[in-house]
Amino acid sequence: MIPLRRLFFPVAALVINTVLAANPAAALHVFDTPDPLPPTSRRATAVIHFDELDTTPGDDLPDAGVALPYRFAHGTIHGDGKLVDGWSRNRYVPPEGRSSLNPFLMTGTAQEPGPVTIAFTQSLRYFGLYVGSLDAYNSIQLLKDGAAVATYSGSDLAALLHPVPRVTSTGNYGLSRYFHFQATQPRQQFNTVVLSASQGALEVDNLAYRVVPSPALLPGVIGMGVAALRRRRAMKTNS
Repeated sequence: MIPLRRLFFPVAALVINTVLAANPAAALHVFDTPDPLPPTSRRATAVIHFDELDTTPGDDLPDAGVALPYRFAHGTIHGDGKLVDGWSRNRYVPPEGRSSLNPFLMTGTAQEPGPVTIAFTQSLRYFGLYVGSLDAYNSIQLLKDGAAVATYSGSDLAALLHPVPRVTSTGNYGLSRYFHFQATQPRQQFNTVVLSASQGALEVDNLAYRVVPSPALLPGVIGMGVAALRRRRAMKTNS
């Protein structure tokens, strides 16, 4: 009998590849995890939490929150969006599983129509974010130097989940997941992420990314790998 684990992963890979077949970035590996934070196995260069910000809780005031741009170590977040916390009636809600006091990024309201652009100074091989209240009209687009690499609607992302949840134009407040976008080939790498929502807010938090080492850093990275391999061989010889 073939072990169930051996059967499950090929089937899961087939489902994911089928969903992405219509996408020009079919080689891009997209998957989800339930926790608000990215797994440590992703080995992200950095995770952007926004927790250092002093935001005013969302209380239906149009000026609540911190306006963009927001600068971080490897780029800038800019556009028609805000960094907020709490709830604001008919505007936004915090991602499920996060305290209402945790700041998060939102766009797509009447006051902040979007889009929001996350522009990186280096190419990425991985990007992840926690998406709150996934809606059919949400959109996440990945670009490289202005050229589209892949675009995913809320419906596309929902199709990756099992069982596939009901995602409509009215939103699903109970559906929050961490989505991962992994480039499997150099041509799938990207340096810009565009977030948008056509009729209601898109709320995201805990943005994680892994940059591609620049050519100047590659000799050092290779040297570290060679040194580690030599130490491993030496330990085997001594044992």
